[in-house]
Amino acid sequence: MFRPVPPHAVLVPAAALVVVSTAWLTVVAASGTASPTTSLAGAAGQGVVFAGTSVLLRRRAAGSMAEAELWRWLSRALAALAAGAVLKGVARLAAGGATGSDAELLGGGLATLVAAPLLYRGLIQWNRVGTTTSDPTDWLNGLGGGLAITAVIDLTVARWQPDWTVAPWWLEQVAVLQVGALLLLVGTVLTVATLSDLQLDPRSWLAGLATVGLAVLTGADVLVHGGVPAGDLAAVGWVLIAGGLALAAVLRAHPALPQASKTQDLAVGCLVVLVGGVSTIALATRLDPGRTAPVVVLGLLAVAGACVNAMRLVGDLSQLARTRQEARTDDLTQLANRRSLLAALAEALGDGAATALLVVDLDRFKEVNDRFGHGVGDELLRWCARLLLDAAPSGSTAARLGGDEFAVLLPGAGLAEAQAVAHRVAALGEHPVPVGVHRLRVGASVGIAVTGGEPVTPSELLRRADTAMYLAKGLGSGVAVYDDEADLGARQRALLAVELEDALGAEHDAAGPAQFVVHYQPQLSIHTGEVVGAEALVRWEHPRLGLLAPDAFLDLLEERGHMGALTGHVLSTAVQQAQRWRADGNPVRLSVNLSTSCLTDPGLLPSLEAMLRGSGIVPGDLVLEVTETTLMEDPAVSLRTCEQIAALGIGLSIDDYGTGYSSLAYLADLPATELKLDRSFTDRAVAEPRIAAIIAGTVTLGHALGLRVVAEGVENLPTLELLRGLGCDESQGYLHCRPVPADAFDRWAAAGAVAAGAFAAGGPS
Repeated sequence: MFRPVPPHAVLVPAAALVVVSTAWLTVVAASGTASPTTSLAGAAGQGVVFAGTSVLLRRRAAGSMAEAELWRWLSRALAALAAGAVLKGVARLAAGGATGSDAELLGGGLATLVAAPLLYRGLIQWNRVGTTTSDPTDWLNGLGGGLAITAVIDLTVARWQPDWTVAPWWLEQVAVLQVGALLLLVGTVLTVATLSDLQLDPRSWLAGLATVGLAVLTGADVLVHGGVPAGDLAAVGWVLIAGGLALAAVLRAHPALPQASKTQDLAVGCLVVLVGGVSTIALATRLDPGRTAPVVVLGLLAVAGACVNAMRLVGDLSQLARTRQEARTDDLTQLANRRSLLAALAEALGDGAATALLVVDLDRFKEVNDRFGHGVGDELLRWCARLLLDAAPSGSTAARLGGDEFAVLLPGAGLAEAQAVAHRVAALGEHPVPVGVHRLRVGASVGIAVTGGEPVTPSELLRRADTAMYLAKGLGSGVAVYDDEADLGARQRALLAVELEDALGAEHDAAGPAQFVVHYQPQLSIHTGEVVGAEALVRWEHPRLGLLAPDAFLDLLEERGHMGALTGHVLSTAVQQAQRWRADGNPVRLSVNLSTSCLTDPGLLPSLEAMLRGSGIVPGDLVLEVTETTLMEDPAVSLRTCEQIAALGIGLSIDDYGTGYSSLAYLADLPATELKLDRSFTDRAVAEPRIAAIIAGTVTLGHALGLRVVAEGVENLPTLELLRGLGCDESQGYLHCRPVPADAFDRWAAAGAVAAGAFAAGGPS
């Protein structure tokens, strides 16, 4: 963990460095005829200054998370200079205290050439953060830039002062490389201050002035000594750098937000290095090859570095383009994704022109996934994406929003054009789609939202189209257009869904969720009028809307995945009521409806077993009702579950018989005990002889299979008499009693509302 540096821990070493630096400058100024002792002391003084500054900067790095890397690299540069001072002292000691030996010059030059890149490495990431395609720690541009500057210096010397130095060529190149590296540092400080928003930071000015001073002194040193970096003035410059960095470590930083590196900065750097390298090579061809060999070599190295950097930049940009494309494209279908669609919507709506948006949802797609697996489902989605592209006109945007939901954006389209496209899309389900060995048929529900140029946000237009899509799905119409009435209905439905989840999650009373109550509707023997059973029907005592029938909220329960919880509550309540009625000497068979999700729920059987054990009722007192549609959702699982229910002794009723358009084959294997005729048959039986014939055939079939036949929806005496004549066993409907709470059910029965004799004779009940 980084700890802040105490002020005295920085100020004391900094003051000591300033004193030592001043003393060294005095020695250098008076050392034209320095003694061997003085020259050795000078080298030792340099080592102390550089080493002390390195330690100070390392300590500064430990106290700053934001600038730790900056100070760490600067500390390494000073450590390299300290090592160079040691080498210089060793060379002077070997020469008996004399200065200017080749070993000393080479050691000092190499120390400079090591320290300069380290300084550069720290400076270029000062107050900079990396981006996808630009790294502030990039060093290739710096290397190429330094080589290009050195080549320019070499070219200038070869052109105007070919005989300016008496030093060996390799020592001359060390000197020129030092000057080039230091000029690069000057440019780097200025560039970093500009790009990193450091113009108001006093430390950047201090670093700039010290670096300029170092470059000037080193250049003067080389010129004065005829191309030989004698080291006197250069050493003064490096001591100035050390003192400047020590002061910079003490000064308070000006607050500045970190700046992201930009691709164009890197590209400009590559271009400058490339142009500089090529230009020096081109100009060198016009001079004596014997004098320009270093120019060509350095220029080629600079060009090579720029080319490598440019290739890396192109690769990064290409990868960035691919990444952006992937971020805006759906992996499975290669259509645009939601993000891309919203961007296209914003652009289309920004023009102020009419815009249409279609939201498409596949019908029965979950059945495909459940029956054939997700691999087949994915292949079906790819086929649907291809068909969607075929149906969409040129200039539109087709997108996958997620799951089996798609969208088509039609810029500039009105309602008529949008409806035409929507009907083409909805017609996709008319033809089977070949997926592997399967030929699958799925429909599509399409919602349309159109804006005539009025201000609307992309998310709002998408919400409107989504609302229209749910309207189309609910109506089974295939296509629906958004309007205010549909929007109001959708908002009310959404509010009801939230309230439903709140009611299920609220505090329970002893019987379960407090707002959900169970009412009972009697089932009577059609021949004796005796109450032989009752159907348990849930009601929602809504605090705002009053008592709601199941049709108002059961589909929402199924959508939100809460049907199991409510069914468990109804089952538990019904079993407890059946137990009370049996204890009172009035046993009543109770029927409870099961949805598809409940019938395929693996927790259903354990729950039923626990209820039977806990209540002690006779299993035959409980009947579970399932519809033909429920059975056909997953026939294999449904049949297995029904067999297990029957094995517990619980009765099984086929509800709404005749409305599911399913095969009669399942009746041979299904362990049912009861058939319930749907009210759509009983309502029409008196007026339509064909319906009466269907009921008669159903009764005959049911009795032949040993099933009890119950007619529901009986509301008048003529219907009751007809059903009695056709052989039905039991009846249920408003003619006898509406669904009522248990206590009202008891009062109704106790009051003699059912007179068995009068009922058998055809009298009112």
